Amino acid sequence: MDVVQVSELCKKYKNRYRTKIALDNISFSVKKGEILGIIGPSGVGKTTLLKILTGQLLPDSGQFDILGEKISQKTYENLGIMMSDGLYETLSIKYNLQLFAEIFNTQFVKLS
Repeated sequence: MDVVQVSELCKKYKNRYRTKIALDNISFSVKKGEILGIIGPSGVGKTTLLKILTGQLLPDSGQFDILGEKISQKTYENLGIMMSDGLYETLSIKYNLQLFAEIFNTQFVKLS
């Protein structure tokens, strides 16, 4: 089963002078155990995609699901994302994770 399935996501931003296509029929899947990196130059839609996947922005069309289920408020309560400026640079990754687990009252599971 795919952990994340994204199908034909589209997002356009319009102002009175022009339309900017941020996402144009984006489709991909992430399987259990895979790590996904979203890279590209400035302005190609990386942040727009992440905002849609985390419920901060609605797509114009397309759909996505997590663990085979359509997204609901309950899904978002169990979902986390950290943008690049969210880390404390003086702490190790482990201590950053422990800190955020404590802030959000979540059990920190030691990774092997």
